[in-house]
Amino acid sequence: MDSQFLPKNHSDSAQFLNELSGRAAVIDTLDDTKDRPPTEKLRMLLNSKDRYDKKIAFQYLKEGADPNIQDQDGNTLLHHLIQSDAEIKKICELIHQYKATIEIKNHQGKTAIECMRDGTYGKFKRDREDKIIELVSNTYNNSGGKYYQEKNLTKAIEFFKKAIKINSGFLMGYSNLAICYLEIGMIDDALQTAQYVINNLDKNHEPVCSALGRIYTQLKQYELAIQYFNKAIELKNPRAKNLYLNLGNAYFEMGNYEQAVTAYENQIEQTPKQAEAYIKRGNAYKKLAKHDLAMQDYQQAMQNYQQALTINPDEDIAPLNEFLNSDELSMVSKPALIDTIVKIPGEDKRNSLLEKCNDENTPLGERMHQPEGLLAKAMCLFGYNPQDYEITRCDKSKGNLKRVNDLLGNDGKEQADADNLKCELSLAEENRKPENDAVSREDQIFGL
Repeated sequence: MDSQFLPKNHSDSAQFLNELSGRAAVIDTLDDTKDRPPTEKLRMLLNSKDRYDKKIAFQYLKEGADPNIQDQDGNTLLHHLIQSDAEIKKICELIHQYKATIEIKNHQGKTAIECMRDGTYGKFKRDREDKIIELVSNTYNNSGGKYYQEKNLTKAIEFFKKAIKINSGFLMGYSNLAICYLEIGMIDDALQTAQYVINNLDKNHEPVCSALGRIYTQLKQYELAIQYFNKAIELKNPRAKNLYLNLGNAYFEMGNYEQAVTAYENQIEQTPKQAEAYIKRGNAYKKLAKHDLAMQDYQQAMQNYQQALTINPDEDIAPLNEFLNSDELSMVSKPALIDTIVKIPGEDKRNSLLEKCNDENTPLGERMHQPEGLLAKAMCLFGYNPQDYEITRCDKSKGNLKRVNDLLGNDGKEQADADNLKCELSLAEENRKPENDAVSREDQIFGL
């Protein structure tokens, strides 16, 4: 044997023999477990104490082993990886790819992170410990974000709290927690959380400044809200959304409609396809008695909602529903309303709006039941999907009259209204002008 591989002294010999015995134990373990399920093989490997090989452990994970299996002391693979000074990327892989649970405690009642922090595993390099803490806090924050997207604010709050508990300087965890508190109605907790960041961690953290703006708006302290929204805007976070929209809302609630219009204009400049900003600016124009401008904004909002929902059927239509239940609805032409409703993708959302059309107790239903809205009413009652609507638009008066007859029946006032409508459409057909000339009355009804 080449002498370079032999131990040079007694100390080296002892270390050499220990390494050999460790490798032999791993080999024996592999021989004993080769016919066992992957999870059982991983458990036996962890029970081999410090002699286990992390490469073999990850091979068992690839085979389907449970990453949260515990050894005889209650330690998981995560405990072992942190103790063995494994690379951060392997810990990250275990947590994210194999979904290891961070909260599992061993028989001493300690998680892997707690063992690392209290010195159970000995002294670690500070930068490695910081990286592990950052990894775990981000994992908790991402889990909270997932629950937030699912509208499960209680679970989101639970995970954001875990994120800041393990990393007391984790700014994003605090801002996310404050927003969840705000949206669940826990205003005092939201304010306390956001103010803690401003007073103790970072007074220039944009998400927290934005959150404080929303909190003070809720508390009707509009001057403070405007102060924090402006500060958030000055910090120029490219990922920030709706800062000008929220600023405009605060100005609007104060009664400063000119400043509200300016803020909404800035929001429209940033996000020209956002329908809500047009609705809000339209409301401000209406307060300023600029009704023509208000009507233009409302109709643009209807068009933007069509486009947004076509691109993303999950687009939030809460602002649209709010608008359809407001007095401002009267400023939008019926063809524009119908065009929006029947072209909204998603049967549930479209049917919800059609039900409002049929309910005279809603602003939308009242508008559709007005005499001049008879054709619009008939179309809504029929419940067109976009394809049907396009066919109807092409059918012109004859097809429309047949559908109106079918819908309104042959009795009472509705029949009289249907007869009046027939006359109106017949006159429109008789007086139709050549193509490229003035638009006929029937085309106006359909918004062509």
